[in-house]
Amino acid sequence: MSIEGLLSVLRLKDPYVIAGSGASVWQAAKNDEKIHISFSIDEVRECARFAARYGYGCLAVSHDGSFYHAPGSLGVEFYVDLFKTPNYPVDFEKEEITDCCKAMVFTELEPGEIELCLERLGKEMSEYSYGKSWTNIVEVSLKGVSKESAMARLADMLSMPLSEVIAIGDEKLDMGMARIAGLGVAMGNGDAEFKAAADYVTLSNDEDGVAHVIEKFILNV
Repeated sequence: MSIEGLLSVLRLKDPYVIAGSGASVWQAAKNDEKIHISFSIDEVRECARFAARYGYGCLAVSHDGSFYHAPGSLGVEFYVDLFKTPNYPVDFEKEEITDCCKAMVFTELEPGEIELCLERLGKEMSEYSYGKSWTNIVEVSLKGVSKESAMARLADMLSMPLSEVIAIGDEKLDMGMARIAGLGVAMGNGDAEFKAAADYVTLSNDEDGVAHVIEKFILNV
């Protein structure tokens, strides 16, 4: 998974990872997956068909971090550059794509495009969970799958009250997670609506905003 590079740098003793927008939770040191939720073949196809209707890109992301896409899809180059993960051009109607944790829908970057995409999803795919994760990206998950539900389940597994959890995010997709945590933190470079609703706004990612939160609220530096 693309998170493995970050874990090697952080050198945490026994980290747990929430991945796939909440579809996967695993204990990294033991490679022990606690939660594993996948799209069916038909659900992957439904996401791909929605994207194709409006000229959006659709990336079906596998639990291992690789992804599938129609040839020439929007967002492929961006995602590869960002995460360096393997990708496979496919015909979603002919090939049976399995073990995908989420779909990522890429719109054009023009103003209003992402809002229009969200409106269309609400009308046509209301049985799924979805939310904006970047300027022109909407992540689509199965109903009930979310970062906050996975965080709550993990906290319960660890017998940790949510009041002792700090959740840090930057986009609207992270707001639910921040809302149920004891401390909900927005990055300084994050979404304006999220920052207005957060308990605390930290520095930007270029200013080591996460490290600032750890020092201030955990290490009490």
